[in-house]
Amino acid sequence: MSAVDWEEVKRLAADFQKAQLSSSAQKLSERNCIIVVGHLIHEKLLEVISTSDGKEYVTPQHLSREIQDELYASKGRINMVELANSLNVDLTHIEARCAELVRTPETGCSIILGQLIHNSYLKTLAVLINETLQLKGTLNVSELTTQYDLPGDFLQHLVEKELNKSIHGQQDAKDPRVFFTERFVARCRAAIRGALLGIQKPTPIASILAICNVSERLFFSIFEGLKDSKQIAGVLSGKQGLNAFFVPAIYSKGQSEWVNNFYKQNGYLEYSSLTRLGISDAQGFIKRNFPNEKILYLPSCAVGPLLFDQVEASIEDAVSTSSWIDLMPILPSVMSEQDAAQIVQDALRKNKQTKAEVLCMSMVVPSTLISSLTNALEPLVQVKAQEAINSGKFLQAEAEQRIQATMSKKSAALDEDGGRTSKQDERRKKATGGKGGGGTQGRETKTKSIKKKTYGKSHADSDDDDDETPAPVSKKSGLVEVITVKDIKKEFVSQASLNDCPDELINELAARILPSVQQQANLAARKIAETAKASQVQSSRRTHGELQERLSNLLSSIRMFEKGIKMFQSDSETQKGLTKYMLKSLGSEIMGEIIKYVGQEHQISTAVPTEASSITPEVSRY
Repeated sequence: MSAVDWEEVKRLAADFQKAQLSSSAQKLSERNCIIVVGHLIHEKLLEVISTSDGKEYVTPQHLSREIQDELYASKGRINMVELANSLNVDLTHIEARCAELVRTPETGCSIILGQLIHNSYLKTLAVLINETLQLKGTLNVSELTTQYDLPGDFLQHLVEKELNKSIHGQQDAKDPRVFFTERFVARCRAAIRGALLGIQKPTPIASILAICNVSERLFFSIFEGLKDSKQIAGVLSGKQGLNAFFVPAIYSKGQSEWVNNFYKQNGYLEYSSLTRLGISDAQGFIKRNFPNEKILYLPSCAVGPLLFDQVEASIEDAVSTSSWIDLMPILPSVMSEQDAAQIVQDALRKNKQTKAEVLCMSMVVPSTLISSLTNALEPLVQVKAQEAINSGKFLQAEAEQRIQATMSKKSAALDEDGGRTSKQDERRKKATGGKGGGGTQGRETKTKSIKKKTYGKSHADSDDDDDETPAPVSKKSGLVEVITVKDIKKEFVSQASLNDCPDELINELAARILPSVQQQANLAARKIAETAKASQVQSSRRTHGELQERLSNLLSSIRMFEKGIKMFQSDSETQKGLTKYMLKSLGSEIMGEIIKYVGQEHQISTAVPTEASSITPEVSRY
């Protein structure tokens, strides 16, 4: 400063001191001052702001200077409510002057959530944020919001504006609200790389994050970079997240080696074994590791060509020797019966020329063996058919079948015509029919089963057979049960081809053969019945001819006897006696022959007297 200026300052200071020490000649009272100021304000000649207590006035310009002074004293940030209290001015005037300050760019002020903030505070805040970022290595805008009580968008804009200026760091590409330093990223990258290189078995990502103390998003970002640069060897299984697993390449290599060695030695792979190794998708793993192998996927394991060829060879050997075979001892013990059934079915489907059937899920029986067993049952079929005919059950069952068929047709016809009667009407008719009066109409009749007449059955035997039930009839096939599974099983015991055969195979084999054997037995029984019927007709014709011949001879004898009786016309008493004798002898003989013939036709035992000794006393009188 020059000497002239300094002298000017001294002169002005002296004048100011003189004015302060001097006193005016006239003074205004406080009331008059208030009236004068009020008039000036009313006439808009003076612009002042009254304090909250009304004792002082302040101009807007002076209030603005006081606000700036308070803002400077508060280090660039102050609440407008605090300004109103400290300056003793109404809040509306404070807000108006603060808004005026914000509209003036030179002041560098802004209003955030009722707070007046100067640019100097923002620079200081940026420096503090940078210090926090350098100290922690990473920073989230949400943490700054809680710490500084400022809006997140405002802080986000501030950090982005000061980034690489007063704030040294970088913004996360996936989460723009996260910022970190390069040194922090390098430290996390080194920790993650070391952890991943040291892992030798599948490890959940959550455990790795806990060890490395990094966020999930940063971990996956660093992991992708390490994987692309081939600094780590391994993959993530499952979706990205805390539930994912990191599988190191050394572990996958060990898995593949174990699986390959086991498959080469045994020819199959069990799903549960792969699961214990940590392989979740066993079938997918097998398909990826053996893309060129023809592998059969069973419910519990996967079978390769080596084991499949052994099964095929065993089946072909059994077919060539016409012997049964159980494949369970050949297959690995881990396979279930469902696995065995599927592999056998696939083997038979592949070689269509092999004629065999699968029984008990794992046992193969050639068709030639089934045919030979069926042929071996021919004697049993004939015996059972003969027994069914002799007992009358077969004929009775067939008769009931025909009756049921006829009734079904009649019932269908009645349904079509609308003539179906209700159950109550049927019961009423039956009750009425069973309550008849005297004679034969009110008597219950008993229908006897039809019997053949050529087997020497007595009358008593036929009565006993009447109470026997008919043979059951299969609803599905419509065949009479002439032979049973039990009969077939008894016959199988003596078959050499079924030695050491388990009971379950014998049971299933008997059930398999039963339908065809049952059909043969029905045909045999029907043939026997037809043969017996033809023989009966022929015998009946022969018996009828003999009866005619005997009756003709007896009639000739009667005619000669009549001629002889006529010779005694003079003696009527003798004539009557001879007539009685003729009727009792020759007539009785004729009736006896007829009764005997009818009894034979209906299998009724008869005893016709052939001697006339009982009538001798009457003749002796003459």
